[in-house]
Amino acid sequence: RTCLEVPALERDVAARASVAAKLEHALNVRNEIDAGRVPPRKLWCCGDESAEADEIEGYALEILELNEVVAARIERIKGMGASSELRTGLPTGATHGDERSR
Repeated sequence: RTCLEVPALERDVAARASVAAKLEHALNVRNEIDAGRVPPRKLWCCGDESAEADEIEGYALEILELNEVVAARIERIKGMGASSELRTGLPTGATHGDERSR
């Protein structure tokens, strides 16, 4: 299970970093170029395709959602920490030459 959780965690962290970069860019555009004007964008992440909010608000909401996902994955991985599966990627008690490792 841990072998599946770590790549998923890495994917979610990368998604969060991507959204954070977009948020930072939107803030820079608003503060330096558009003098406070922020263009609206559709919020596909929230399930309502017609909902619109400004770009900054949308990215902030995405980051909050991704923070919850990342925190939950980290807690699941921490819960697996006592098992040998976390250290080896093999079922508890199995070794690399063992039938259980195949």
